[in-house]
Amino acid sequence: MTVILSVSQLKIFLCNSTEFIEMKKLYIVRHSKSPWKPGMDDFNRVLKKQGQLNTSFMAGKLLSRGAKIEHIISSSAVRTTETTQLLNEILNVPEQNITFSKELYLSPPETLLSHIHSVPDSVNELMVVAHNPGVSQLINFVANEHLQDVPTTGMACVTFDIASWNEIKNNGNLGFFIYPKMFK
Repeated sequence: MTVILSVSQLKIFLCNSTEFIEMKKLYIVRHSKSPWKPGMDDFNRVLKKQGQLNTSFMAGKLLSRGAKIEHIISSSAVRTTETTQLLNEILNVPEQNITFSKELYLSPPETLLSHIHSVPDSVNELMVVAHNPGVSQLINFVANEHLQDVPTTGMACVTFDIASWNEIKNNGNLGFFIYPKMFK
């Protein structure tokens, strides 16, 4: 037997239901394109003009997919800081909900996860902006995927049926994976 509910009936059912399905969305982002030359100070690399353009473009793609990011944690390297600031010009996350940490600079997935685990459970949509190989490794671990290398400004949305960020391990589902060259 199939039961068809109107939107208002579904809302009433969900509000009166004793079971509430919790869901967290984690957006994992690799910083945008930056120049590199031998001997250059890696931490202080700035974004290329194309990296800046890609960042704003990809922020629009996130919004068009319904992203409602509430909190951002980012490496404090110059290129990740610039990426985060450009994304936030579109995403409008309150400044007090953006955290920069030097600990996330070139960090392994375990360090990224420890920062994710410390996010308040009241946050349902979180973004992490960091570096490879940690970004690729984190996506592969939490979503049981096998991505080779997340390109610059690449973004993955991983969903979790959990109530607490502390419950994240390899129990996520890849909602989408996008990067600038997909749209050219």
